[in-house]
Amino acid sequence: MKEKAFDAAIIRRLWKYVRPYRRMALLSLLLLVAVSSVQLVQPLLIRRAIDGSIAAGRLEGLAFIALLYLSTLLAEFGFRFAQMYILEKTGQNVVLDLRMHVFSHLQSLSASFFDRNPVGKLMTRVTSDVESLNEAFTSGLVLIMADLVKLAGIIGILLWLDWRLALTTFAVLPPMLWLSVFFRTRIRTAYRQVRGMVASLNAYLQEHVSGIRLIQ
Repeated sequence: MKEKAFDAAIIRRLWKYVRPYRRMALLSLLLLVAVSSVQLVQPLLIRRAIDGSIAAGRLEGLAFIALLYLSTLLAEFGFRFAQMYILEKTGQNVVLDLRMHVFSHLQSLSASFFDRNPVGKLMTRVTSDVESLNEAFTSGLVLIMADLVKLAGIIGILLWLDWRLALTTFAVLPPMLWLSVFFRTRIRTAYRQVRGMVASLNAYLQEHVSGIRLIQ
C-alpha cells in the first residue's frame, strides 16, 4: 500500500495541541516573514551600491547605503532572535502537553496491554518519537516556511527586475519539482522504517537487560 506524503488526519490530531498556542505560532510566522523580507533587501542594496556608486566612481552615497545594509543586518538578527525564541517556546509547550497526554494514556491502559507490547518499544514511542515531532515543529517546519517565503520574494523581485530572464530561470523548476516528489515518499518510507527498527532495538535491549536480574 502506497503511503501518503501528506496525511491530513495526523495534522488535525496534532493541531489540537498547537491550538492553545496559535497566537504565539502566528507571531512567529509574522516574524519569519519579516526576516525573509529583510534578507531580500540586502542583495538589492548591494546591487545599488555596485551599479550606482562604485561603477560610476561616486562614493558620496556609498556610506548611506552601507548604513542601510548594516541596519538590515541588525534588524535580521533581532527578528530572527525573537522568532526562534517564540517558536522554541511554543514547541516546548506543545511537546509538554503531548507528553502529558501520552503518559496519562499509558497509565490508563490495562496490565494486559503491557504484557502484549514490549516496554522498550513503548518508551521509544513516548520519548524519541515525541522528540522527533519537536524537531520537526521547531526546525523542519521553520526551514520549510522560511524557504517558501523567501522563494516567493525572490520570484517577485526577479519578475520586477527582468521578467524575460526570470522566465528563463524558471525553466529549472519542473525537473526540481519532479525530483522533490520522487524522493519525498521514498524518504518518508525510509524514515518510518528507521523509527520502527530503533523501537525494535530498544525493545530487545530493554527486555534482555531487565531479564538478566531474573536469570541471575
